[in-house]
Amino acid sequence: MRHLLCAIILLLCGSIVTSCLKNEEEVDFTQYNDLYVGSVALGTLPRYLHTTASDGTDSIYKTSVAASTTYPISIDHLTNSIYNADSLPVGVDAEKIIFSTFYVSQGTIAIQKLESEEDTIYTTTDSIDFSKGPRKFNLYGLDGTSRRTYTVDIRIHQEAMDSLTWRQLTLDDWNREERHCGHTGSEFEACGMNFMLSNGGMEVNMPDGTMMNDLVEETNVNELPTDNTAWILLPNKADASTRQVLLYGTVQAPDSLESRIWRRYIDTTGGYTYGWEYLPVTVENRYPALALKCPALLEYDEGMLLTGIDRYGKISVKYSIDGGRIWKNHNYLHLPDALKERTATTLKASIDADSNLWLLIDGEEVWYGRAHSVAWKQEDGTFNF
Repeated sequence: MRHLLCAIILLLCGSIVTSCLKNEEEVDFTQYNDLYVGSVALGTLPRYLHTTASDGTDSIYKTSVAASTTYPISIDHLTNSIYNADSLPVGVDAEKIIFSTFYVSQGTIAIQKLESEEDTIYTTTDSIDFSKGPRKFNLYGLDGTSRRTYTVDIRIHQEAMDSLTWRQLTLDDWNREERHCGHTGSEFEACGMNFMLSNGGMEVNMPDGTMMNDLVEETNVNELPTDNTAWILLPNKADASTRQVLLYGTVQAPDSLESRIWRRYIDTTGGYTYGWEYLPVTVENRYPALALKCPALLEYDEGMLLTGIDRYGKISVKYSIDGGRIWKNHNYLHLPDALKERTATTLKASIDADSNLWLLIDGEEVWYGRAHSVAWKQEDGTFNF
């Protein structure tokens, strides 16, 4: 009898909520803090991928993504928004999104229809169309007068993670777009200090205006670069209060140019003074920095790019993740076929706000390279419960 009574009460509450959905304009809804979404998880989602056969014909095959743990859902109760911070992979069918969990503290869940503001009762067995953007989910309390609305946004990548786009643009595009260009020349300003290569040594103008010879390893002072210099200021992953300056350049060897790399740490608290450290090429390093003309050092993908023109006149783009000792090809950012054998006399490189690489070749030819996974925005999830 007790179970039957509970069932009758639940049915009555459900009928109250249903009537609210049909006659919303007649009810003065109030939002209560005890009416909330506690947890949400995606289910197994259909995904369609393109493939190309050896004869050049295209086809589409269906697979699935078990998204419940791989793509967690964030709930922000301050803005009443629900979303996946890490976007689903390209090819997931936005018209057939399924949630395996959609837990609420009480009451009934309804979803607003695409074509009107009318609600329809939602259960986790329903497949939802997110192809036209975020959807409104309304929570109705058991008292029949409380309501809370969440905006649910399911994000899906439109570009494959390992894909790369190169486009040839115009000089007007280069001049119009705001980008970060690498620092070149014999001087570099960092953290209020101005470093200057001068007379085979290094001078520094301190924040207080004092000019002095900076600390350089005496045994390696002859390894300071003389030409083709490029600088970059990087964070120090091991210490948030410390920065590192990297100096790249070349020296003239008997037969050809050779690259040189130096590093200096800066204590932003002023508690310790560092000197310049030479990073020689060791025997086991099969990927040292190439000797380049028109070089640029650019912060990129938690590391840095070194661009320039090699000894054969070809454009070079190398990547380092270890602070400048090893320089290899980036996993995704490769030169397009049109530039692999292209020779150049001058080169300028820069990175825009979306982590796209821009190249200006011989002062007039402009190229734009986008490694999609690097350019994707990273967002932090918010979990309040």
